[in-house]
Amino acid sequence: MAEAITIEPAKGAADLDLARTLFREYAASVGAPQCFAGFETELAGLPGAMHFELTIVP
Repeated sequence: MAEAITIEPAKGAADLDLARTLFREYAASVGAPQCFAGFETELAGLPGAMHFELTIVP
């Protein structure tokens, strides 16, 4: 049987740091194409005006 997944909003700096790390790992895995221009600026400003949900599956 599959393990239950709980989705919760980010609750602080540690959660946002985890999201930044995961986004950077994704960018590196796809070779960070030109569509990632300004990527670090966007990550530094999280959550900013951006709304996202991040699901982490163990």
